Amino acid sequence: MYDWLHPIYLRIKPWLPTCLINAVKKIYFQVSLRIYKREVEKRKRYSVFDYVQLAEDMSLVTREYGYNAFYGTADMIKYIRQLPLDQPLDGIVEHGFCLPPDDISEVDKPKKTIYVMGSVRQKFLQKRFPDKKIYSVGPYIQYMAPFHSATWIQTHKKQMGKTLLVFPSHSTHHVSMEFCVDSLLDEIERIRKKYDFQTVLVCLYWKDILLHLDSPFSAKGYKIVTAGHIYDPQFLCRLKSIFLLADVAMGNALGTNIGYSIAMGVPYYFYDMPVQYRGEHVDESNKEMVAFKALIQKYLGEYRENITPEIQAFIEAYWGSWTVDTKRKKIF
Repeated sequence: MYDWLHPIYLRIKPWLPTCLINAVKKIYFQVSLRIYKREVEKRKRYSVFDYVQLAEDMSLVTREYGYNAFYGTADMIKYIRQLPLDQPLDGIVEHGFCLPPDDISEVDKPKKTIYVMGSVRQKFLQKRFPDKKIYSVGPYIQYMAPFHSATWIQTHKKQMGKTLLVFPSHSTHHVSMEFCVDSLLDEIERIRKKYDFQTVLVCLYWKDILLHLDSPFSAKGYKIVTAGHIYDPQFLCRLKSIFLLADVAMGNALGTNIGYSIAMGVPYYFYDMPVQYRGEHVDESNKEMVAFKALIQKYLGEYRENITPEIQAFIEAYWGSWTVDTKRKKIF
């Protein structure tokens, strides 16, 4: 995005007056923002099956604070709080489920308002930051409209038949992951054959598509889908459509998708297997992390095609409720 101009600007900056520097910055931001919005609009033409196009890297241009622009969560909060969409959100939105559960690095900032999903997290942070306002808003995905129409979803659902949705552990900007893909494929095949699934959807994160990790899954005849790029505000809308195509979901790592799946009424099977991460990542030996993983294994470690009251209560505690007024006026 005009990256070639940046080194030229840095070279001449020491000789430019402050007023001119500010004017250049403002123009550069406005041009960059226009290009960003154009890219977002272009990606609206693609379906969740157009994973190559949706995974293309893109730059983030925003006035939002920190993680707030990830996955379009800031606009979600502004919508349910009826705040101006053209102004930055005055607060922090956790970008997803926090791991380990006692981590505060994302929210230990000067902002006085924090939005999280579940009551367990809300109570933990309120005790840690008594001078801040901490709100539990439930699973973010509940506020999003599906990216695809009901007719589109019904048509594809009918074509695919009984569908298993798989979430492999994913990489990020700063982390690459490694696990035995063959072991995961073996488990997927075991589940597919034993429970008569006609279709397997594999939902890959944009970074892993760029790393060509779609190959072993597509080689098995599985259909690849993606919710898109982390900087694409349509991410959660696409993810909602993907869940609506599925009968059961499964994954091999802890992640926000677990709670989203249950909130969407899709039973989830957690397949525990060794996963190694290279780069910045949470310490999985953290006692809070170990305890939480044990709870996930307790409630979701066995394959099932229903959601028990116990599972729902567990997920609601950590991801929040999705059974109240979706405008959420009462919680603010």
